Amino acid sequence: MRLLTRLGLPQSTLDRIAAISPQITVINRASGEQYAAELPQADAVFGSVSGEDLSLAKKLRWIQYNAAGVEHVLSSQLVASDVQLTNARGCHSSQIAEHAFGPCPCVEMLLGSVDGRAVSYAIFFPHFGSFRGRPWLYLEDLYVQPAARGTGVGRAMMSALARIVVERSWAGMTWGVLEWNEPAFRFYEGLGAVRANGHVYMELSGEALERVANA
Repeated sequence: MRLLTRLGLPQSTLDRIAAISPQITVINRASGEQYAAELPQADAVFGSVSGEDLSLAKKLRWIQYNAAGVEHVLSSQLVASDVQLTNARGCHSSQIAEHAFGPCPCVEMLLGSVDGRAVSYAIFFPHFGSFRGRPWLYLEDLYVQPAARGTGVGRAMMSALARIVVERSWAGMTWGVLEWNEPAFRFYEGLGAVRANGHVYMELSGEALERVANA
């Protein structure tokens, strides 16, 4: 198995890989020409992969990212290539494809691109609001690649989502923001968004969910 990365994995990581899986050959800190030459034979890639990269990859079956959230390669090109996408939270492209494009889809996706290159994505679904008696658009994820931030891509994505709400005659948009993420608050408040009045998100999962389900 050949693992390819531009990132430069630390020696401690390389040592652990060698100890756990001696059959893995790591091509570390691959340069542009070396990366392009190795990609057709790579079984795994650590780091981001573009659509052009995917067209060169013949054996690739695994991609992993450091970033939380499914990154920018959530495009039909990736799904059609049947390449497995894994992020730090254990989310796979096959799971996303199932819930977005399978027999019982429950989410929709919007992909943002610049010059034909995917740099942003949004995952959303309808959330019914009984107070107004109409659906809301619940924005689960909005991600913009770091290099594309500050270029207007995020605002364009929010504008596209807002148009969907208006065209469908839904009540509005809602989403969660991590309480420490001040840049996100500034961005959304700059669009005119306000903090939900008195609402605190709660979640039930894992063992607690199993206990309630079996009560």
